[in-house]
Amino acid sequence: MKTFLITYDLFQPGQNYSGLVAELKKFPYWAHCLQSVWVVKATFSVVEIRSRLQVHLDANDKLLVIRATRPWAGRNLDTKVADWLEKSLT
Repeated sequence: MKTFLITYDLFQPGQNYSGLVAELKKFPYWAHCLQSVWVVKATFSVVEIRSRLQVHLDANDKLLVIRATRPWAGRNLDTKVADWLEKSLT
């Protein structure tokens, strides 16, 4: 499995993005690192992941999906997230 960083900007205040969050949680392994940043492990390509997620976004929302690998660095991350990243990134 490959590891991907997913980040987004949502521009509709008050919109219900629970479908997006539910879709992100469908990946077998995931970490919600920051407010709009997730890291997931998947066998999909970046394009396939984008396609799965974009159906839950409005037309003006932004989405970025990239491969994530070592090395990595963070600051003031939740310990559980930092541990997950340490174990998951290759």
